[in-house]
Amino acid sequence: MIKMIATDMDGTLLNSSGMISDENTKAIQKALDAGIEVIIATGRSREFARFPVEERGLHLPYIVMNGALIINKEGEIESSIHLDQSLLRDVVDLLNKYNVYYEFYTNQGHISVNKERGISILQKVLQKKYEWRSLAEILQHIHNRYKNGQIQFIEYSEEIFTKKGLDVYKMIVFSFNTDKLREIQHILSQHSMLAISSSGFGNLEINHLDARKGLALERYARKRNISISETMAIGDSFNDVDMLKRAGFAVAMGNAPDDIKNLADFVTLSNDENGFAHAVYKVLNMNQK
Repeated sequence: MIKMIATDMDGTLLNSSGMISDENTKAIQKALDAGIEVIIATGRSREFARFPVEERGLHLPYIVMNGALIINKEGEIESSIHLDQSLLRDVVDLLNKYNVYYEFYTNQGHISVNKERGISILQKVLQKKYEWRSLAEILQHIHNRYKNGQIQFIEYSEEIFTKKGLDVYKMIVFSFNTDKLREIQHILSQHSMLAISSSGFGNLEINHLDARKGLALERYARKRNISISETMAIGDSFNDVDMLKRAGFAVAMGNAPDDIKNLADFVTLSNDENGFAHAVYKVLNMNQK
């Protein structure tokens, strides 16, 4: 019996236009009506995650920044895990050495060092990822990202270490140079207290080892007397691996890489074919048997 559904956003719940479709919205409501709790589990920050959900009139709990924060339906933070100063120093020094663009996801919003460089690199990454989109659409997407995410800019990365009351929950690295990203991932993966993942082409996501989607889902479910075996997790990328491995019923999107599909109990349709809804309806049928 599935009592809780955890869903990724980009490439999963959201279609290629970055929206929750009518069918996926209906599926969420049907799950809720059947007594199944639905929780968003995303690499996005709280600021970026809430817009597509709230515009559909949905009020859901969130696991954001890959598990660094758990936020209940009332908007209260239930759990937070940040990178301590020594971990942060190791990461920043390495990223500066490789001269890559990165951003900080913090309790004071997103922080970036160089907006112009960020726009240039994101443009290249998104043009590769979304080859069918026009340049104007991609630039508008980048503009909205900076606007909606309330990104602040600092002159030097060193300022991160002097900001009072600042907690860094996650760092994201963007680069069009995949060889460079692989080298960085290899080095950081050897650190015993870091979790390194990716939510798509041209990026790396860096969290504390305890800030992972699966661990967060387990904590959230346990508090509500739900076993992890009674959860369904659905995703499409490598930052979903932890929750797909832990959940009782793992679903991979039809648009997911084969490595992700191989972890799944069920492979659904793509995110542009309402694959999320298709998986929810399957679970509802399973629960009735």
